[in-house]
Amino acid sequence: KVEYTILRRHFRSYWRWWHGYYDWYLEEDRYRGWRGRRWDERVTTGSGTTDKDGNLVIRFTPEKQDYDAIYTIQAKVVDLSRRAVEGGGTVKATRAEFGMNVNLDRWVYKPGDRVNAKIRVRTHQGKLVADQKVRVFAYEVEYGSGRKERKETKIYEGVATSDEHGIATVDFTPDIAGGRVRMEVRSKDRFGNEVTAERWIWIYSNRWSSATYNFNGLDLVPDKKFYEKGDVAKVLVTSQFKNISVLITLEGADVYFRKVVKVTGNAQLVEIPLDRLDYVPNVFV
Repeated sequence: KVEYTILRRHFRSYWRWWHGYYDWYLEEDRYRGWRGRRWDERVTTGSGTTDKDGNLVIRFTPEKQDYDAIYTIQAKVVDLSRRAVEGGGTVKATRAEFGMNVNLDRWVYKPGDRVNAKIRVRTHQGKLVADQKVRVFAYEVEYGSGRKERKETKIYEGVATSDEHGIATVDFTPDIAGGRVRMEVRSKDRFGNEVTAERWIWIYSNRWSSATYNFNGLDLVPDKKFYEKGDVAKVLVTSQFKNISVLITLEGADVYFRKVVKVTGNAQLVEIPLDRLDYVPNVFV
């Protein structure tokens, strides 16, 4: 007799587009839930008896979800000595044949800067998809006075096609004075299933402030994913409170850098030189 449990969790594909020593830090195709916790939802349980060859076939039809999922089957057998033996396996159930990931050359731009975005198209089995048409949109995002109603104004629309490496490239210049831009990419597989992905962009200007963006109390936005010794980190400080002073520190085994910064309006860009070997492998702002 075999007892089994079927679990379900969200599945999201990550793209480790940077090349560096710490590639291992982010595993491919992992998903963490709220506040970093990973959860599995129990879908069903059951039991069965193996056939003469010691096999048991479990048939299960997953319900249609509005997200991609990984199903885990956990099985347990108890022998005559009451010793429990357990095993398991996983399978993906996705909404389309492939997924897409979007990455930018950086995360913080100034008005007039050109945004360079790369879109990877890949099947859920890891095969890159060439010659796939992708539609690209960019929207300026604003919020109402109550900061609950979100208004999006389209500022760019374009089309790109993935190359032999499964990469589609698009360049555009957001024509806004500053604020937040949501970039969205859309495509369809052979069966008409829609695939989407998005990426958020900050456009910063020291002449810009806004009562129509839903700021948090205080946020720090680095302009890149990682840095090397000798780089200058550009960190965008944003706050729902206007014209405040903040203390910026760079810390590790010691406090290496400290500066009081006057935030003009709701946002201020701070430059931090990363010119010491003490900062390797990481420091905290």
